[in-house]
Amino acid sequence: MLKLKDLCQLAPLKTLKVVAGDEGLEQNIHWVHVVELPDAMHWTMGGELLFMTGIGIRDNLAVLSKIVEECSRKRVAGLVLNVGPYIPMIPVDVVALANKLSFPLFELPWEVKLVEVTKEVCNHIMSRQVEEKSVQDIVENILYGDCADPEVLSNRAALYDYNLHKPHRVLIVQYRREALANIADLDTEQKTLEEKLKIQQIVHDAFRRAGKRVLSTNRSDRILLLIPADGGMQEMQRIESIAQAILQSAQASALNIQSYIGWGSSFEQLRDAKASMDQAELALKVAMTSGKKHYFAYESLGFYKVLFNVSN
Repeated sequence: MLKLKDLCQLAPLKTLKVVAGDEGLEQNIHWVHVVELPDAMHWTMGGELLFMTGIGIRDNLAVLSKIVEECSRKRVAGLVLNVGPYIPMIPVDVVALANKLSFPLFELPWEVKLVEVTKEVCNHIMSRQVEEKSVQDIVENILYGDCADPEVLSNRAALYDYNLHKPHRVLIVQYRREALANIADLDTEQKTLEEKLKIQQIVHDAFRRAGKRVLSTNRSDRILLLIPADGGMQEMQRIESIAQAILQSAQASALNIQSYIGWGSSFEQLRDAKASMDQAELALKVAMTSGKKHYFAYESLGFYKVLFNVSN
């Protein structure tokens, strides 16, 4: 998905300036809207990037604080204020409030045409969505299809600058919601979806920070990834570091989710990906039942390889 921190890289948004809420710039943008009336916040669903010229509030700049609070409460991705005749400058107290809430607040010069900006952002979002769907389809075909023509799948992946001719391994991240003691504290379906999206973002950010490009797909309460396998002596240590980073980030985010990670041996031919996935499943099973740690590699299972293959 397109992140807030990537906005300034788009041509029409070169003059966009972040004025508050830097901590929230990792947020994904689901869509964009131009809103002018505070009441319009009622219709937001979360994840939107909102643009406001101020024509609907005119000289009543005090209402901007309420708008920022409402945007934060509704989990809007960010707010762009068009600085000009209706909003001469963003009040200091509004900037302070946005920083307190870690809510991304931007200012954009009046001269910039909003129609060009919103069109560019929407096109970028749709392009990312098409790419994500195509990548998921490639992974689904490799892991769950018959993989009858691996060269076709490799060529499709190459369109996104990804080389499937190199060795890979399958890694699975399983997440499940913690049981809540008080039924009155049960969250809404929207909250559950947000937590799933958050854990998916944490996983991809961890691999991105480690410099590993991955292909992935989501299935129910798990993420399946094809990750490059360089075969080096330190590869296991690097994957363990990534697994630890994922679990630590999930815990730091105070999500009501428990995560487990398992990964299989490397393979060179795409037809062997299913075997690596089966190994990752076994490693995941150990991670979820051993009580020692929440991540395991198939290579390190030892006696568990035998134990979990005994039916009785």
